[in-house]
Amino acid sequence: EDSEGRGRMSLTNAQLVRLEAGDAGLPLRDVTSGGGVSVEFYLSAPPLIANSQVVKVGGAVKTEGADYTLDDESGQLVFTVAPVLGTDNVVVTYKSVAVADSAIAEACRQFGLADSATADTGSPASVLEAAALVCDWRAADAAQDFDFDTDGQSYKRGSSAAAWTARAKAIRVRLNQQFGITSIPMSRLDG
Repeated sequence: EDSEGRGRMSLTNAQLVRLEAGDAGLPLRDVTSGGGVSVEFYLSAPPLIANSQVVKVGGAVKTEGADYTLDDESGQLVFTVAPVLGTDNVVVTYKSVAVADSAIAEACRQFGLADSATADTGSPASVLEAAALVCDWRAADAAQDFDFDTDGQSYKRGSSAAAWTARAKAIRVRLNQQFGITSIPMSRLDG
């Protein structure tokens, strides 16, 4: 079950890949002051888990689409009407993630998973393969090194890269033990 007591099968493939990759989201709270003029703000730690945000102005909950738009990848928050002048009157709670939703969707696509479909429609092995791929990409991003080696040594320079590499390795061990699948690190193919 997840943290809200739902069974794993009620999650989408994308949510399950994110969970298996160890990126469940970090709860954050941004507070700023409305000035009555500006409608555009940026959250401090994008990307966000889609629909994880609660936006309040002056204590009143705002509705996405009607009162504001939010770009989960960039953290850009645009109100339809500028928040009134006040001190610390704009409060946004959300979950920030290390892996953007677009990367999760791409990993799902590469393993034939519909990212928005419920997890019971996809192969558990494919979910693990997609999660390992996401970890590979994060390790490379963290190390700023896109030269993958099958032993993972090329991106162990930083502790963040090493942590993502270790997650990928642990997932690959599970793939082999549970499904007899031997999976090697893969890189994102750009272009």
